[in-house]
Amino acid sequence: MPDLFSYLLVSLFLIASYLLALMLAGWMFKQALRQVVEIFRSHGATTWNGAKTAHELDLAPRSFMQRLVRVRRDYKPQALRFLVHHRVVHRTDDDRIYLSEKDLINRLRMK
Repeated sequence: MPDLFSYLLVSLFLIASYLLALMLAGWMFKQALRQVVEIFRSHGATTWNGAKTAHELDLAPRSFMQRLVRVRRDYKPQALRFLVHHRVVHRTDDDRIYLSEKDLINRLRMK
């Protein structure tokens, strides 16, 4: 009987740890979304004329070696992909990007 109880306790601990990790990842992703929007605004990349490259905005994905030495995971590249996928961030013909405030507001209203 003690074995069953210890297995149950370990299982509950693992499930709780997994759920906590998911919640933490979601929270960090939301923070990255806010940071990405603020980066666009601070660089003035909110119109087609003000569009910048991902490197100029420091939103380009990091190299493998840069990711190895970082302690915390950087969710900003994933947040940028999310915003592009949901048509909040647009690309120009010369591969520059800009944030559409109008589309951001419309996207926030949908939720």
